[in-house]
Amino acid sequence: MLTNPTFASALTYARASRSNIVSISTWRQFFRSVADLKRQSLTHALTIRTFPATNAAEFLIATHLYYSFRKSPAKRFEVINYGLPVLTATSADNSPHKAPSTPLIARLKVFIQHLTSMQVLQVRIADTMFRALARTYSGALTHRLVAGQQYLPEAFRGKTQSTTLLFGHSDDYSNYLRTSLDHTAEITHSQKFAVLLDTSGPAFPDDFSQMALESTCTTAIWYPALAKFFDQLEVHTGVSVKIAGHYKSTHPPIAACFGNRAVHYGRTLELVRDCEFVITRESIAVSYAVIFRKPVIFIYSDEIEADRLSMQWPLHMASWLGTIPVNIDSPPTNFTSLLQVNESRYKAYETACLTSATESRPNYQIILEDIMGITTASGPDTARNLPPANQSASKHTSYR
Repeated sequence: MLTNPTFASALTYARASRSNIVSISTWRQFFRSVADLKRQSLTHALTIRTFPATNAAEFLIATHLYYSFRKSPAKRFEVINYGLPVLTATSADNSPHKAPSTPLIARLKVFIQHLTSMQVLQVRIADTMFRALARTYSGALTHRLVAGQQYLPEAFRGKTQSTTLLFGHSDDYSNYLRTSLDHTAEITHSQKFAVLLDTSGPAFPDDFSQMALESTCTTAIWYPALAKFFDQLEVHTGVSVKIAGHYKSTHPPIAACFGNRAVHYGRTLELVRDCEFVITRESIAVSYAVIFRKPVIFIYSDEIEADRLSMQWPLHMASWLGTIPVNIDSPPTNFTSLLQVNESRYKAYETACLTSATESRPNYQIILEDIMGITTASGPDTARNLPPANQSASKHTSYR
């Protein structure tokens, strides 16, 4: 609400109401909050998670935090762990396992790819300019936490001797490790099911609205086709379909647009862990399917196929996992070949995008122990005893 109020106001999602989370929506509130922190007598290091500045407001925030705490015991760190493979300007048919090229021409190709309006161009120019300016403060970082081999070049870019590099996990992989530590009980399901990792659009505004772009698929066409596809899929596979709702949406518990199927929020990890296979158009939560070795059916439609920009992610992600996407307007009659796990591709995805750590500590333990020097109740010795994530799904049941 402070750095991009127009975009934030357009989104539909449940905002945090917990007392230990402060939502800052005005500059006066921001400067006052920072001043309050400075006045506190810190008995332990304060950790600030920083993000790359992509517009003027974010750059101002980064600048103010830098000068406010540069002489304090605060530890300043950033997290590089997006959990998705880097989308390059190369064709989706090319090998996805090569590290993205770094020459100027390659970067320029990525920059100009799919420019559709002046507003998109302005957003990209501002993003590039302010990210470059934000590197002014990269030397002030005390730590960087990186996950995935594809992101190592970014982790080393602009790194100084005063910045310690930590090897951790993507958010989803870290959540998996944390949940395993908590020994989350398996939920009893009445029958076998598949889970849709839903996106916010087209029913709700998605990230395209930041650049004044509309969703390629329309509500009136996408959802009836999707519900019909689910009907066919359930008949051919013998499973029911459940919906993992996107956090930027507010579907009812039983949603008519999905053919009166149940929509669940805040249970994505558990649903993927216990399901037979995953369906998605595009979702970072594909990480959970990789971790638990679940088959993934990537979907698109005739509307999406007509737009090259919208098709790049289903093609890109399917290529990574060794499968092909499915058009819900003309689905196959046999899904057997799609419900397979390519172990080598899944492992490659895990290594490239989800984790760089040799220990099975969740990120919160890495931050507390390696940055702040605070010993946790379930320290690294306990976490190291967890089975590795690349074991088969059946072996995960031993410690659910």
